[in-house]
Amino acid sequence: MDEEQNMPLDQVRKAKLLEEEMGFDVPFATFTWKYWLDLQARMNQGYSRYLRAIGNRRTDQALLVTLEMMEMAADLLKEAVSWVDPPSPTAPRSPLR
Repeated sequence: MDEEQNMPLDQVRKAKLLEEEMGFDVPFATFTWKYWLDLQARMNQGYSRYLRAIGNRRTDQALLVTLEMMEMAADLLKEAVSWVDPPSPTAPRSPLR
């Protein structure tokens, strides 16, 4: 029983480093707190840049900003998908599928 509860030192260090990076009560599956805060700032800045590009009739800049925003949206979708449990292989299939 003691063997099951013992962890090698490398695993303890990795777990501790991950805990420090993610924060004690991290609510995310794929983000760190630092990345989440950075993402929020980048989304706001991107929206402002987009509005400025449209106002200046710079469609090339608006397109670039849109692509950057789509990448951030993809990261948010990955986070959301990581919270959804895949159906078990033995679960009955929905008739709507």
